[in-house]
Amino acid sequence: MLAWQTLATCVVSAIIFVMYGKYAAISAGLGGFSIIFAAAMASLIFVRNRNKNDAAAILISLIVSEMVKLVFVFSFLFLVFKHYKSLVPVALIIGLMAAVLVSGAAMSKLVSK
Repeated sequence: MLAWQTLATCVVSAIIFVMYGKYAAISAGLGGFSIIFAAAMASLIFVRNRNKNDAAAILISLIVSEMVKLVFVFSFLFLVFKHYKSLVPVALIIGLMAAVLVSGAAMSKLVSK
């Protein structure tokens, strides 16, 4: 899933670079990277607890990993908005959406198997 998210973010950033320039492409990349990095951190937490067979423990692990993911996304986006002076907000949101949509598609594909 992370590889697909990275590919989608790079493709979207490249398209935005051609259409709108360097700063918009960087903004799109930062938006996608916020989701990719947060998903990687959340998956590390969830995988660490994969040997548990108790339904409650699995649910708690899932909830904790999603909370960590949200904290990382919001923290990263806060830092981007605060420190990146050439930010193009629309491009950031497009990059973020590309990574999220690919994540959702990957999850639905896993569930269908």
